[in-house]
Amino acid sequence: MKRIAILIVILIVGWFLVNRSEQISSEEEKNNEEEIVVEVSTEEAPSMDQDDSEVEVMVDDEDKEKNDDEDKKEVAVADKDVSQVSETSLASPLVVRVPEKKKVPLSFSPSKSSLPYSDYVKVYLYEWEMDVSKGINEPLIEGKIRFEVTNTGRLTHNFGILGVQDFGKIVPGETREFSAVLDSGQFDFYSSKEVDMNRGMGETVVVQ
Repeated sequence: MKRIAILIVILIVGWFLVNRSEQISSEEEKNNEEEIVVEVSTEEAPSMDQDDSEVEVMVDDEDKEKNDDEDKKEVAVADKDVSQVSETSLASPLVVRVPEKKKVPLSFSPSKSSLPYSDYVKVYLYEWEMDVSKGINEPLIEGKIRFEVTNTGRLTHNFGILGVQDFGKIVPGETREFSAVLDSGQFDFYSSKEVDMNRGMGETVVVQ
């Protein structure tokens, strides 16, 4: 019986030792696997970073090439625009218009017609006679002269200055005013109606 008991104890101890050795070996294998996984992960990490850096470098190179292409296109467009502008400028030269200078007279003298009256005379018309208030005994002053002409007769008569102007007819009882620019000299007042001219209706005045 003792031998059987000792044999049983030996078997139990052996089984225990075998299981223990198996557990230890399994744990060592597990630890070894973890170490291998860690080493693999640490080895693969730099390669991934390296791949990423290579990808980034490739992307940067592509962007740079793209930017270079765009710059070349812009330069080509700019050169084309410059050539078009130069061709346009050669085809249609720029014309600069210089405003004309107005000639300004060195001295300005107003016309005699714009001056105030230099003298004034009254003229009376009636049948085949003509009376003047000034110009016979006292000469008129040359320049712009005002005439106040009144028809005191019974017929219509005309009034004019020979060689200057015919002012037209004046009916009986009518008074009209005229003006004329006369230089120094003698002037004939007359009526342009034929009957008045045939009867010598008129007067000569002096202007100084």
